[in-house]
Amino acid sequence: MEDKKKVQMVEKTASELLNLMKFDFVPEVELIEDSQGKSYVKLSINSDDVALLIGRGGETLKSIQTILSLIVSREDPDVRVILDINDYQKKKEESLTRMLDYKIQQMRDHNETEIDLFPMEPNQRRVVHEYIATLPGLTSHSEGEGADRRVVITVE
Repeated sequence: MEDKKKVQMVEKTASELLNLMKFDFVPEVELIEDSQGKSYVKLSINSDDVALLIGRGGETLKSIQTILSLIVSREDPDVRVILDINDYQKKKEESLTRMLDYKIQQMRDHNETEIDLFPMEPNQRRVVHEYIATLPGLTSHSEGEGADRRVVITVE
């Protein structure tokens, strides 16, 4: 499926889903590419129903993203969806990169060659790998299984 159609399909599917849930929202949809060349359709939604759409600890947001991804994947299994509501995910990513900056500085201050981060969800690990890829002299890889999967950052 061509990129424009992917974006339109995600926007249409999300609109139908959220309309069924009786939420008022304004969607913005864009195609983004990560450092490994994988493309994602990022759906950013602004709504007055923030608390209901995000939920405690982002659980409702994750659930909506999962449902949306399942619906979209039936249409095209190659389409990956990232859902953000009122910049919640963006703020979490910014917080994660600030934590990474701190951890990397600690690693350098103590002349360490490797740090293990805490277990993370796949989307958090993706953010870490993409961020580390922009920093010269550092590499990252994931270790562990399931809920214990974490990122290890290494000095090259």
